[in-house]
Amino acid sequence: MKLQFQRTVKRNRSLDGLKYILIVFVVLGHFIEPSRYDNRMSCFLYSFIYSFHMPLFVWMSGYFYKKRGFGEELRKIIPLIEVCIISHIGFALLRDGRLSVGNMLFFGYTPSWYLLSLVYWRLASSLLFKYVDVRKLLIYALVVEIFSFVFINKYGGLLSLMRTLQFYPYFVVGYMMKNRLGNMNKYGKIILSGGNCDCFYIADFKQVTASS
Repeated sequence: MKLQFQRTVKRNRSLDGLKYILIVFVVLGHFIEPSRYDNRMSCFLYSFIYSFHMPLFVWMSGYFYKKRGFGEELRKIIPLIEVCIISHIGFALLRDGRLSVGNMLFFGYTPSWYLLSLVYWRLASSLLFKYVDVRKLLIYALVVEIFSFVFINKYGGLLSLMRTLQFYPYFVVGYMMKNRLGNMNKYGKIILSGGNCDCFYIADFKQVTASS
């Protein structure tokens, strides 16, 4: 008689609570977004929310990432790619009423940008985590993030390139902290300071775009 053992995975209720809080902030951020330049309070709340909620979402994606080979990872993300394409097409049709090369390649303000960036992060990590020490990779990712602020801001919406590079350090930090939540204070400064930089840059970029 064979005994079958069922492995039980203990859920981290703190992370579940964090997901809920971040989702609430996403809704609140999109709610006040149309009025963010009308008064200082809306601008402050918008900047405050965007200083941490996306970095933490990316951090959790890295935390729950399972290291795989490139081929296996490519097979795993096919459903994610399908959802990304379908949602992006739907958003383009709702926003512009038609499809074009421009609105299909531009992911600047579409909800599907995160899905596309997640595809990049997972595919890149399946190779980089294998050949590069993760601590060195974090340094490299931070350097690339800084350079991306300077050199690709004009084309940031193209295939979600800018956000992919600028948020990747948080994905790496999340992976480094897997099962090490006790080190939150050590890595929290990186997440918070980087999030503030992203926040102020994105807010400034949107303001310039809106005024042009």
